[in-house]
Order: sequence, then C-alpha cells, then structure tokens
Amino acid sequence: MHGGAGRWPKAKHLKGLRGVRRAAETGMETIQRGRSAIDAVEAAVVSLEDDPTFNAGTGSTLNLLGEVEMDAAIMDGTEFQLGGVALVR
Repeated sequence: MHGGAGRWPKAKHLKGLRGVRRAAETGMETIQRGRSAIDAVEAAVVSLEDDPTFNAGTGSTLNLLGEVEMDAAIMDGTEFQLGGVALVR
C-alpha cells in the first residue's frame, strides 16, 4: 500500500500516513469479516480514492487541458480476471 509517487510537501506527510494507515486497516477489516482478498483491495483503494489527500479519485490530478481524468484497474491473480478503465472524466 502506498499513497502515490512524487514529492510530498512536508506539511502533508502526517495526513498522508494517516490516510494510508486507514486504507490498510479498511482492507484488513474486510478480510477479517470473511471477504475475499480482492474485496479487501477494492475497499482499501476506495478509502484512498475518497481521501482528497491523495492523487486518486476525489483528488485526481488535472490533465494538460485542466480536466480531471482517471485510470483504474483491478485483477484477481488466482483466476487472472481483470477489469480496467482509462481516461475516465
């Protein structure tokens, strides 16, 4: 689990660490409730996406035209099933 790449302003470090911890705990709670690993990954990612601290979902970066665009993918490594989208506005 990580909160993204690049340089983070020092003022956002603590907020970012809290968000990553919250996402990891969300994933772990999902597993503890008997759900699948892919359900846990999805729950953790939703937690990150809902946190405007991160460059995902709610806080996506603008493209060169100033529009919000997002990519997303998820894969079940056991069955090699996957889904993804790109350039979603």
